[in-house]
Amino acid sequence: MQYPLLIVMEEHITSLSRRIGWIVLAVAAWTGFVWITRIVNLDGAEAGSAVVWSRIVISLAFAAALLWIGAACVLQRLTAPRAAGYVLLAFGVWMAISWLPEIVERVGSADETVAFRLVHIGLALVSVGLGTLAATLGRKMIRGLIPDAAAHAA
Repeated sequence: MQYPLLIVMEEHITSLSRRIGWIVLAVAAWTGFVWITRIVNLDGAEAGSAVVWSRIVISLAFAAALLWIGAACVLQRLTAPRAAGYVLLAFGVWMAISWLPEIVERVGSADETVAFRLVHIGLALVSVGLGTLAATLGRKMIRGLIPDAAAHAA
């Protein structure tokens, strides 16, 4: 026999896991969109740049990992929330490492149009913001503040 309070707590944990999953899926979709679009827009010397390609590959690898974590949360199949938390935290750090120099470069660049600079600064700010959100969720998962829904699912 389960107590009513335990049932309510299990439903809350399941709901929380699903909400986190949808957030992580949205972050994965944004990241995939931004970096796949970056591949499409490569031109000239950038197309042969190892630095540009490493940023793209690492970012798309994170997008794939986030897609897996988000789907696992939504489907209540996340079996290693701490490991997922470390991935989310690493993703947040990667977004900062990857985009903050871009913001500085775009603000100081006089070679590009204002519209081009504003679009790239906007992309960077959204990506860093989503990275910060992911890192916050990751820290909570690592600390055990977001329990494993798979263990509580009925």
